[in-house]
Amino acid sequence: DATAGLLTGVSLGVTNISYVMPTGCYVMQPVTVEPLPAAIVGPAVICVGQSTTMTSSTLGGVWSSFSIGSVVSSDSVSGLVVGLSTGTATISYTMISGAGCSVSMTVTVDAPPSAITGASSVCIGQTTTLSNAVSGGTWTSSNLSRATVGSSSGIVTGVGTGLVNITYTVPSGCFVTKTMTVTAGTSAIGGTLSVCNGLTTLLSCTPAGGTWSSVTPSVAAIGSSGVVLGMSPGTSVISYTTPSGCSSTAIVTVNSSPGTITGTLNACPGGTRTLGAAVGG
Repeated sequence: DATAGLLTGVSLGVTNISYVMPTGCYVMQPVTVEPLPAAIVGPAVICVGQSTTMTSSTLGGVWSSFSIGSVVSSDSVSGLVVGLSTGTATISYTMISGAGCSVSMTVTVDAPPSAITGASSVCIGQTTTLSNAVSGGTWTSSNLSRATVGSSSGIVTGVGTGLVNITYTVPSGCFVTKTMTVTAGTSAIGGTLSVCNGLTTLLSCTPAGGTWSSVTPSVAAIGSSGVVLGMSPGTSVISYTTPSGCSSTAIVTVNSSPGTITGTLNACPGGTRTLGAAVGG
């Protein structure tokens, strides 16, 4: 600007700037137009409570941020940016030497999804369903050899024992993670799965230390040792559950007793007697 002295860099290089008095006297100053640092590389969206590191391929600069309110915190040396609250912030990278040329980008801080709800453990071979109050996200597992999860359903299936992180990510890229424990499952229930009314049968299941239960104890009652007592004809679901919540089930059938044997209950050598029973067959 000829009167205000406002200098605008147009292209790289050195130019002479002159200031001329009405008398014709003047002073001249060479001015160098320096290059901008390389563009900032990093995500344009981060989440509250999460961090990212901004980079520029030009060395020798410092990082700074500007926002209305506490939206982000930034490290002037490393370029680490941490989302503090929802909103937008301007991240700048400024050269220390020379003209202090700088580049900047706008970063939006979004709210993460709510906490994942559901069980914190699952048994091998069994499933549990996780959920989130924010819809439209995608589920992923950190270790498919320990647990799989339906990308849209949130149904977790135990595969192998150990810890696994289940992550729910919304379209903005914000995510929340839940650590789950995959525990060893129970074996199939072993033993004879039918018993006569009034008689017993012994069932078994591993690992030890679990609890037996019967859905219909009036049909089949079961004790802590796995002994089933037939109470009345019918079927009942028998379950074995470990302290970790893993379980196996089986259906036990209680058959009718043939009833009392009738007839003369003594006989002579070589003699015969006819016996009967209330139930034929």
